Amino acid sequence: MRQREHGQANRGSAEIMAMILILPLLLLPLFSTAVHWLNINQYDVLRQCANQAVLSMEIEGGLTAAGKARIYEALAEKGVDAESVHLDYTPYPVAYGQPVKIKISCNYQAVTYSLGLGGLTKDAEDKIMVYGPVASLSKKYQ
Repeated sequence: MRQREHGQANRGSAEIMAMILILPLLLLPLFSTAVHWLNINQYDVLRQCANQAVLSMEIEGGLTAAGKARIYEALAEKGVDAESVHLDYTPYPVAYGQPVKIKISCNYQAVTYSLGLGGLTKDAEDKIMVYGPVASLSKKYQ
């Protein structure tokens, strides 16, 4: 009877050790997917803001101070730090039919997870995310 209880205890310990060894393998795709989803979401925020800005630049004939403020407000609403954002744009005024362009870039941390001898490790690297230039023609008729 005692041997049976001892065997069951060893089997339970082996299952726990197997779970501890396999858990990082199961978590690696989950963490990597979550981080990439967050980066794609931030890129989509830049894309939406740039596309909205170029539409407004078409109408207004370039990027005005109010248009620039709207871009920073929209990015702040979506959780993008205004200090990490850089805009390259065609300033107001632009004559009818002339090109208007905008490019939005911001700093972000590219995070990757890897599995090594020490277990699951997180590596972070500072990078720049860029959307644009998005170009169109001015429709501002003076």
